[in-house]
Amino acid sequence: MVAVDFTSKLRNNIKMQLSLRTLVIVLITSLGLFCPNTSRADGGREFLLSCTYGVLAGALVGAASLAVEDNPSDKVHRVARGASLGLYGGIILGLYVVYVVPAQIEANENQELEEQYEEVIEPDDYGSFQQQMRRYEPPKLSIYPVIENNRVTGAALNYSIVRF
Repeated sequence: MVAVDFTSKLRNNIKMQLSLRTLVIVLITSLGLFCPNTSRADGGREFLLSCTYGVLAGALVGAASLAVEDNPSDKVHRVARGASLGLYGGIILGLYVVYVVPAQIEANENQELEEQYEEVIEPDDYGSFQQQMRRYEPPKLSIYPVIENNRVTGAALNYSIVRF
């Protein structure tokens, strides 16, 4: 009777583990399918690096906490707990670095472009309005035709490094 009870508990435990595995696989797959796809060049690398650094920092803090214990061999689980908490912190940092920071940079660039090409209308002394460009910077790279004797003789490439 005891052997039968043990095997039924073992079967229930295996069924529970299989159902948890399938649940995790379904969640990961659904998140991968339904999350917005943003193409970033090094987003995955930055995310994995922040997770790795988080795990290493957490494990280091967990190991450092063993130095102040009377019986450090009884508290070795603190290293794993620190690594786990560090992983969570690394995931949060990685998500911030991959999704929030580039969005902020893009918003700042768009704002600078809008300010750069915004037209300001000011009245002059005669009451009419004149339009002035606030600030215009020519592009760094320009390609243009070379014209000699009313004929196109070639093309020129100009790349500005420093502007005065």
